[in-house]
Amino acid sequence: MSSSNCTGIEPNPDISGVGVRTAIYAQAILTLVQPILAILDGYISEDELIGLHELYLGILLPGCALLFSALIQDRTFGLSAYHATIVLYLSWINNTSAMIFFQFALIAQIQLDAERDFRRKVGVMWELMYKPLKSVAREGYAGNNQEILKAARSLAEGMRTALRTRLKKAKGLDRSKEVLEDVIQNLSAFLGAGTENHDELKMVVEATQERLQDSRLRKTLGIFEGDTRQWKVTTMVEGWVKKIRGGETVWTLLERDWTMATLASAHLILFSAVGVWLWVTIDRFGDCEHVTKLTKLVIVGIPIPVTSQALRIVSIVIYAICLLPFINIVVFGGLELVVVVGCQRLVAYFRNSSKSGSPDPEKLQETSSRTPGYSLPLFVALTFVLQTFFIVSTELTIHNNRHLLSQNSDSQESDWTFGQTLAIALTILPLLQVWKEVRKLKLEDFKRLFRGSQR
Repeated sequence: MSSSNCTGIEPNPDISGVGVRTAIYAQAILTLVQPILAILDGYISEDELIGLHELYLGILLPGCALLFSALIQDRTFGLSAYHATIVLYLSWINNTSAMIFFQFALIAQIQLDAERDFRRKVGVMWELMYKPLKSVAREGYAGNNQEILKAARSLAEGMRTALRTRLKKAKGLDRSKEVLEDVIQNLSAFLGAGTENHDELKMVVEATQERLQDSRLRKTLGIFEGDTRQWKVTTMVEGWVKKIRGGETVWTLLERDWTMATLASAHLILFSAVGVWLWVTIDRFGDCEHVTKLTKLVIVGIPIPVTSQALRIVSIVIYAICLLPFINIVVFGGLELVVVVGCQRLVAYFRNSSKSGSPDPEKLQETSSRTPGYSLPLFVALTFVLQTFFIVSTELTIHNNRHLLSQNSDSQESDWTFGQTLAIALTILPLLQVWKEVRKLKLEDFKRLFRGSQR
């Protein structure tokens, strides 16, 4: 269709149809459910992380399909600047879902690292306790061995009491529970051996020392020597990321799940390529140049012509940054972290100022570092705000450009095509995944949430 004969934007229900939009909006909101469920117990389990992983994969793949569809349509039937902006807005919604996954994984990683560090300390103490007992098991209670045994029994009693208390109070030891209960059982056997029956004591000591040589047990306790990472990545990108402040921590998080990191980064690259292509060629994009000049993008409720030079420059810069593999995740994840940490410090500041007239900066820093529980709710809240912003902006953009559709095309935009039906059908699997997680909850978990909200 030539520019002179163009009477308006041709309908494209597979991009801006109500079915496609509803499916993407619903899937985005579903990604918030599992983080909210994790807030109920204040701890992110490995199962919850895996569940969110599966949920996001179900969102990421259709998101990539939407971008490829836009590229194919441009080369076949043609693609208007209006529909290209809708594709980008819908892709931004998918990207916010990716960010909640990585922030969710980051908090989980911090908790898992703390759990792993606790297991390592227990393992080291357990091993050190049994090392001097070799002479007691071999020589009996003669000489200094009586004092060695007395010190070991005192240490074992203290360790057993501390571990029992920790297991009763702590929620973040799901992966450690079995091995720590095994350590408690061993300490009880050692303490129950008594000082009179040398043979029984010798049997416990020798059996424990043999167990401590088991590589699987040592790895579980965190006293395993060697590199525990599955993949060793030594690339130029890794060097760049680690030069960024806090980048090494983020890179460790990416290494934890390279499949998800690669797919998310690839989606960002594809999405950014479409964005750069659109904004670099916006003056001549599509077949209807005079309609493109009338097309407006709604940002914060303000309609802005897509041919605006300021909008064009800012958009090109943002999408160009997103083209960098893996660094795109680090940059946007870092921005979200900055916002959340800032909000967390504000919460700590106002809580301190409400308790005392003049808040102490040192006390504020100490308080903010000891309140990690705010992180997950703030991440969820920020993601919800971003998703709401892009959803509202998408709908307002559609509303403000409706008059540009060619005659009788408005109704055709709402036609239920195969693509729209498929998009709705793809929401069933994420919905079932979330329903499965909700069913695991107990009534007490919901009561705890409501009690917490009333404080």
